[in-house]
Amino acid sequence: MRVGSGGWRVVPAVAVLALGMVMPAHGHAQDELLPGPGIALVGGVYELNTDSTDTGTFFGLRLDFPLASWAVLEAGVEHAGYDRAGVSEARWVTDFAVRAEWRSGRVHPYLGGSLGAVFDLDDERLASEDFVAALYGGLAGVRFDLTDRIGVRVEARARWFDGLEDRVTLYGAGLRWRF
Repeated sequence: MRVGSGGWRVVPAVAVLALGMVMPAHGHAQDELLPGPGIALVGGVYELNTDSTDTGTFFGLRLDFPLASWAVLEAGVEHAGYDRAGVSEARWVTDFAVRAEWRSGRVHPYLGGSLGAVFDLDDERLASEDFVAALYGGLAGVRFDLTDRIGVRVEARARWFDGLEDRVTLYGAGLRWRF
């Protein structure tokens, strides 16, 4: 395309117009500040594979780091214990989740996905059994803010491991404190 004698003026005008569309105009409401990070103590029950009667309990700690007004990064560690065939077993689980939250007053429903690992620290673990296995999961829940800093949460999580052959479903609740 050939630029005429006045064409050099079009380029700066288009650049200013594009910049004006991207930059917020003076006088618009400022973006709301992100809430501070939080910590949650959680616990509940879980079920190994839905066709199984193997159940157990878990407790853990989760740290929330807001990424945007609607997105939260969560780092967590849990201890899970259960009895299988009369033998008590325990596992440690770590995971990172990203949650999308819908904010409506003091109620915050959320959905998300997670990646993590389960650690088998059992001394009687067979040599053929893995010490660590990858986890992939999904979660849904709701958080209720009781005050500006204290809240409770109720959620369900499904996690798959061992090549997506095994699933664990967790039902939990927790107490949250925001810094």
